[in-house]
Amino acid sequence: GVPDLARAYALYRRQLEFLAEADGDANKRWTLKCPAHVPFLADLATSFPDAKVVWTHRDPKASLPSLGSMFRTFADMCESGPVDLAAIGREQLAFWSLAADRADATLAAKNAPPCAHVKYADLIKDPVAVV
Repeated sequence: GVPDLARAYALYRRQLEFLAEADGDANKRWTLKCPAHVPFLADLATSFPDAKVVWTHRDPKASLPSLGSMFRTFADMCESGPVDLAAIGREQLAFWSLAADRADATLAAKNAPPCAHVKYADLIKDPVAVV
């Protein structure tokens, strides 16, 4: 199953508040850019109730091989012996399929955080217009 990250996000919020206070701006607005948040939007929204989600959509034919390459690099650094590229591909496809399903379910809920869906190609072409 997928872990419950409610406590982790609560701690994350406290860390960000500490950093903002140390920076002299307790009301700092944060931009959290990390695709790993996608399957955990419900937990994120609990700790960040004023969050606005910008979900950048990229063609899986481009993004999954990129992720596979990154995980292969990790495997090369940490494992001895041959790397099972097919297993990496299956794991990433399964994870991101589940992540998208979970995010879709969270965003379909009545109390979902506001979400803007953005095409990656549009963002790269004209970021100012998209944002």
